[in-house]
Amino acid sequence: MKKSLLILSIVLGSHLIFGQRFCQEFKKCNHTQYLNKSGQADNLRSDTVDVINYNIFLDITDFTSGNIYGATQISFISKQAFISTVTFDLLEMTIDSVKSDGLSVFYNYDDTLLIIELQNILNQGDTGLVDIYYHGIPQQDASGWGGWYQQNDYTYNLGVGFFADPQNYGRVWHPCFDNFVERATYDIELVTDQSKTAYSNGILMDTVTVNGDLHSIWSMQSPIPTYLATVAIAPYTHVNQSYVSNLSNDSVPVQQISKPADTVNFKNSFIHLFDAMDVFENKYGPYLWDKVGFYLVPF
Repeated sequence: MKKSLLILSIVLGSHLIFGQRFCQEFKKCNHTQYLNKSGQADNLRSDTVDVINYNIFLDITDFTSGNIYGATQISFISKQAFISTVTFDLLEMTIDSVKSDGLSVFYNYDDTLLIIELQNILNQGDTGLVDIYYHGIPQQDASGWGGWYQQNDYTYNLGVGFFADPQNYGRVWHPCFDNFVERATYDIELVTDQSKTAYSNGILMDTVTVNGDLHSIWSMQSPIPTYLATVAIAPYTHVNQSYVSNLSNDSVPVQQISKPADTVNFKNSFIHLFDAMDVFENKYGPYLWDKVGFYLVPF
């Protein structure tokens, strides 16, 4: 039986080919109820505070119920004076607790927006720090494209939802400013059982075993919007290669991530990857990020 697999980029989480085909079908239908987007108003939050970093801990060991258990620490800088609350997107999770500068604080949550009362009022240029502890089953987009997927022994996310408003879909797995304006760095620690391996953006900093579970610690120090942050978990392995830039002579690590049985076909299907990289660099300049990465999922 043939497998139907989607190749997802985890350089910046781009999901283009299926998306183009879906958009063509989308235009044929009457979906006016989804077209009045509030993204422009939502972006105004980025005029209030500037998110600097998301430090995310996710326990994804429960493949029976599908629940994830998360703790996200968000650091930000106030861009205005007298900031007493901050609002983040988080979709249909259960909030366990919230802290501001290390102390428990009041919050309001309506399954969509999390409004946090800060421990201290911030003036322009002040730094704030909030910790949000939560759990639940992450959502998928009603369109069938976007959100969080658990299929057999795979778990992964697609960072956009075609029927979502706005279409960013980072909020299904971590609290964030889920818009196209805000960009931040990411530190992500993913906990799995030892039968699976977790991948994310950036560089793998460490892998440790704690109480029989595998902790994979990733760091993405180039600021990205939330829809490009990604995780993928399965009984994965990867093929290592290196791309050497014709412009800079820098060597960029390349990872092709799949189950062991798929590695040969996966690598052979990317025989023109370096040619494509040459073309992109010639048109747009040297490659800017830590790695080139692709993973296979059963989409």
